[in-house]
Amino acid sequence: YAIMESLEGRGAIVTYNDPHVPEIRRGRTNHAVSGKTSVEVSDDVDVVVICTAHREYLNHDFSKMRIPLVDCRDIVKQRPALYYAA
Repeated sequence: YAIMESLEGRGAIVTYNDPHVPEIRRGRTNHAVSGKTSVEVSDDVDVVVICTAHREYLNHDFSKMRIPLVDCRDIVKQRPALYYAA
């Protein structure tokens, strides 16, 4: 959750998608993001950043997205025009 907290600390509005974590539970170190719920993947945001290599992202068709996608795990196979490996 450090990436989410860092972005929010810089003024970003952060949502997340995780097919395995429908809601972030409060833990010892994630107080700022606890209670957030997973949203559908869409291009209704400014950028999508993939930080976890979930199998669901391997088969997801991102190719029609009109926004940048930053793939930190090299998991996306159906890539949008604005694709960035990180």
